[in-house]
Amino acid sequence: MKLLNRKQALLSLFIAASLGGAVVTDAVAQSDRSSERASRKSKSGKAEELYPQSTRQAPTIKPSSKLSSKLQKLIETFNKGEDYQGVRTQADEILANSAANDADKALAAQLAAQAAYNLGDTAAAKKYLQQAIGLNALDNNGQFQSMLMLAQLQMQDDQQA
Repeated sequence: MKLLNRKQALLSLFIAASLGGAVVTDAVAQSDRSSERASRKSKSGKAEELYPQSTRQAPTIKPSSKLSSKLQKLIETFNKGEDYQGVRTQADEILANSAANDADKALAAQLAAQAAYNLGDTAAAKKYLQQAIGLNALDNNGQFQSMLMLAQLQMQDDQQA
């Protein structure tokens, strides 16, 4: 029983870390790192590559202009962190939209997975993650973070890929 609890605790830490929920006790160190990252990001104009030694070529497909307002609304709803059911509803609309390209669908599925996980629906989170990964339209950070989260959820349920 202790092994199961330890396994669940370890998995919870991994998931929290992959969702960006790291706790830093030294506020000064956190502030210094944040400003350092911000200056690096502003210099390069891109997010830091989390997997720089990856051999995967990031897809060149971009979100469609037709759905840009729906995607922006989806992102804003997700970032507020209050209406995860609304995030899933909006994401499902994008996933069902015939005008959506793979990049639109992959982003919607990725955000829907996060929302489903936050609502405690791990089965739906895994399905959304499988869809996002299968579309192969996320940048390397998004693709590999989605793969990591899916593996962690499968490990939690003692599943294998």
